[in-house]
Amino acid sequence: MAAIAAQFAANVWRLKLRSERWDNEALQILDSLIHPVLEEVEGREPPNSPAPGSCYIVPDGAIGEWSREDKKLACFTQAGWRFLEPYEGLTAVRQADAVPVIYLNGQWNFGKLRGFELIIDGRKMIGRPTAPIAAPAGGSVVDKEARAALAEVLHSLRSHGLIEAQKESRISRGKGTCV
Repeated sequence: MAAIAAQFAANVWRLKLRSERWDNEALQILDSLIHPVLEEVEGREPPNSPAPGSCYIVPDGAIGEWSREDKKLACFTQAGWRFLEPYEGLTAVRQADAVPVIYLNGQWNFGKLRGFELIIDGRKMIGRPTAPIAAPAGGSVVDKEARAALAEVLHSLRSHGLIEAQKESRISRGKGTCV
C-alpha cells in the first residue's frame, strides 16, 4: 500500500501548473488513478481529438506524442497528455464493453478475473478445481456412445479448469487396457 501511495504522489506532484489549473488537473489525475475508464486505441498513435478526461493504455511501440510511454496510462487533460505510471493492482474498466483491465506483473490483463470462487445470489457456482476424474474404461459391457459423451463432458470440464486434468497412464486391468 505504501508503494501505491508513493507512486500516486509521484504522479500527482509531477504536474507543475498554476494553482487554478492545478486543481482541475489534480482532480482529473486523481480520477484517472483511482478508477480509470479506458477508451479504445486504434493503432499506435494517440487519437486526433480526444476529450478531456479520456484515458488510454499506451500500446507497445507507440509513436508521436506517445513514444517512449509504453504501458502507461495516457490521460488527456485541458493542458494536454499526462502519462501515469501504472501501479501493481491498478484496476480499470474498458468503456466499450465494461471489461475489467488489471495491471499485474508489469502487464495489462484484459478480461481476466482472479479469485477463489464465484458466488451468485448467495450460492457458490464455481470454486477451485476438484481432483481428476478418470475416463471410463474396462467393464463387461462397453457403450461407445456413452463413453464418447462422457469423454466430451470431462474434456469440457478440464478445459474450463473446473476439474484437474488426469495424468495419462496405461494400466492393464483384466481383459482390457485403461487409458
